[in-house]
Amino acid sequence: MDITDLESIQQGVRTMLTNEGRIDASVNCAGYGIIGAFEETLITEARTMFETNFFGLVAITQEVLKSMWAKKSGTIVNLSSIGGLMGLPFQSFYSASKYAIEGVSEAMSMEQLLGISK
Repeated sequence: MDITDLESIQQGVRTMLTNEGRIDASVNCAGYGIIGAFEETLITEARTMFETNFFGLVAITQEVLKSMWAKKSGTIVNLSSIGGLMGLPFQSFYSASKYAIEGVSEAMSMEQLLGISK
């Protein structure tokens, strides 16, 4: 599936649910990096990387959670990088996208623990 395309994600999840009947886990690890100085990185390149590394992860997670909530079971695993814990030289936008994964994962976990989510 193309994780930058919501229709592709929805079709992939539908196919899995049709074939298997449920989704027990989602391991989110797709991504790529841009290497280069901050000031030389084109904003279009950074946006494209965020679409994959961060927004793709968000879209897949939101889609699989629908069926997990219905079954009251499931596990989400979001893989990040050392770049999500510390800024890496010449990988500023990659680090930013991985920091975003760390932040959203922590918030999701807290929502679950607090009973805020379904």
